[in-house]
Amino acid sequence: MVVACVVVVAAQATSMSAQGGVRWLEEEWDFGVFHEEEGKVTHVFRYVNEGDTVVAVRRVRVGCGCTAVDFSRELVARGDTGAVAVTYTPTGRPGEFEKSVFVYFGSGGGERAELKVRGNVIVSAEALDAQYPVNVGGLRLSGRLLSFYEVKRTGTKNVFMRCYNGSSDTLAVGVLRTPSHVLSALVPDTVLPGRVSTLSVTYVGRNAPLWGLNVDSVWVGVRRDGRVDSALVEVRANVVEDFSGLSEEERARAPHLESAVVDEGRLSFGVVSGDEVVSRTFTLRNTGKEALQLRRVWVPEGEGLSVSVDRMVVKRGKEATVTVTLDPSVAGEGLGESELVLQSNDPTRGVVKVRVAWLVRS
Repeated sequence: MVVACVVVVAAQATSMSAQGGVRWLEEEWDFGVFHEEEGKVTHVFRYVNEGDTVVAVRRVRVGCGCTAVDFSRELVARGDTGAVAVTYTPTGRPGEFEKSVFVYFGSGGGERAELKVRGNVIVSAEALDAQYPVNVGGLRLSGRLLSFYEVKRTGTKNVFMRCYNGSSDTLAVGVLRTPSHVLSALVPDTVLPGRVSTLSVTYVGRNAPLWGLNVDSVWVGVRRDGRVDSALVEVRANVVEDFSGLSEEERARAPHLESAVVDEGRLSFGVVSGDEVVSRTFTLRNTGKEALQLRRVWVPEGEGLSVSVDRMVVKRGKEATVTVTLDPSVAGEGLGESELVLQSNDPTRGVVKVRVAWLVRS
């Protein structure tokens, strides 16, 4: 995960430190925003010996291997200047950084100065493409799909997507369009270079238009340089019944779906002609005590397969007829297979799937 931010700090005014009259021209430096592939960055900190005696840097100490220091141990006379060069290596270290370098003068413990460098590294183009492959106006998205998997009809569920500002500009971002049952926002809605915004999406099950699979779209917008770019993020949720609160008595009285085809889990059309629409039927019987409510009976679209049922409420002891129709001209020649999904208020068979197979010959 890339976490980054920008801290813009101007170089401090000249200050007198306590190192025997050494005055640093600045003790902090901000490299600003730069890209990882630009490589090492260096700043030279300079000091003036305003004391009565010569001074020299005896040693330095850094906090980690990402920071290197170059300096001279030569004596600096009164009125002369010395320098300490601090180099930061950004490779493999995207994000905000702040590093301290301790400079020691004199013998023993001596006097010391603390120099600081900071900056914000934009992740490399290669890493951006791998971690955030979708680019919309400089905002990089980690994908184009958010999947909720199962959402209870009576509940809500929340998922997140990380979005990274891979540009050198501050971006104004937001959600442009979203359906009423999908609540979404980008937080924060102003993203500094190298920082992350989170696309937060909440799915409200009770407002979903369909039982089972729902496919919706959330549009992410980015304002930059007076223009607005947008990208679609697909949202998928499988809305199911919540049986967790049923008592033993309620389960005993619940409807029960029985079907030979459902038990087998397979329905075959066999060999069909390429120019003849054909249908197969099977029955669903309710052997429970309460009415069986078929929430949804459906098949994927665009495969030449459709389904209908003669009733959606099946009383105790009654049957419903399911008709599955194959259009070979749409399905195409050769072997084919799809999935038929039935959802109901049967707590033991809330969602059942039947594989449908066929062979089309011209």
